[in-house]
Amino acid sequence: MREVDDALREDQLKDALSRYGKLAAVGLGAVLLALGGWLWWTEHSRATAGKAGEAFTGALDQIEAGRLTTGYAALAPWPRTARPASPPRPS
Repeated sequence: MREVDDALREDQLKDALSRYGKLAAVGLGAVLLALGGWLWWTEHSRATAGKAGEAFTGALDQIEAGRLTTGYAALAPWPRTARPASPPRPS
């Protein structure tokens, strides 16, 4: 009786693998590709931000050292979207 049960389970497993095996492999591959893409994107974003931060710090160092032309030229790639500070209101 036990041998029949084992043979039945083996047949059911083979049927399930033949029916859903390719789908499971494609799903696993898609998950791994998505995870790899996400990991690459986060590392790329961090590296890009690090390079931009170093360039910005270098430009500010140039300005602090009195080399205004060089410093302002290095700051040119950054957009000037911030509003200028308004003077304080008299109280």
